Amino acid sequence: MYKYCIARNMDRKFFILLFCIYAFYTGSGLNEAIYYNLTSLEFTLYAVTDHYYILYPFFLALIYMVVKDYQEQRSFVLIRCGSYMKYFITRYLALISVSAFLLAADTVISYMIGILSLEPGNAFISTGDNNVSFYGLQTLYKQIFSNPFEAIILTQLYTFMGFAFICIVFMYLLTVLQKGVALCLIFLCYLSSCIALSWGVDGNMPYLFLNN
Repeated sequence: MYKYCIARNMDRKFFILLFCIYAFYTGSGLNEAIYYNLTSLEFTLYAVTDHYYILYPFFLALIYMVVKDYQEQRSFVLIRCGSYMKYFITRYLALISVSAFLLAADTVISYMIGILSLEPGNAFISTGDNNVSFYGLQTLYKQIFSNPFEAIILTQLYTFMGFAFICIVFMYLLTVLQKGVALCLIFLCYLSSCIALSWGVDGNMPYLFLNN
């Protein structure tokens, strides 16, 4: 059943489109990275932690996977899994496995783009301007992490934990509520996250918004 759920979520055309969007979006910041002489790992760190990509294409992809064909026939669930709880857990494990694959693939794509044009290295390079694009996060990264590789691993793990939590919330809503009501709540959660990121209100009330 786990393999079946994995196969249901592994939409090849959808993933190819998502990876193309990510590659194009990430590649657009390469010239700036070259100008400031960033290392390939440092560029990868900034790419995988870009909030706008995570919230818009990636978060939408996660919602799509959660909602897609969620309602199954009761008899099928009981025959294959024995109980609805077992089915819920199996499908949840499949969803977070696919999410982990997407995060890992994005990291590899970022590194491949960076390694083709940037020097290798595992150190933070000073840009001299903390207001330049998303490179202003560099000061924060330096205070928390000792090198870009460590930052990539831990931030991607943190992102994965966030998506794992969101999957539980959305799957629970689809299970206990009517599908139309659940979809409205999911849309409102997503819309509030977009507003919070655009207006910056999540800094004062971080626990009210899923993008945090």
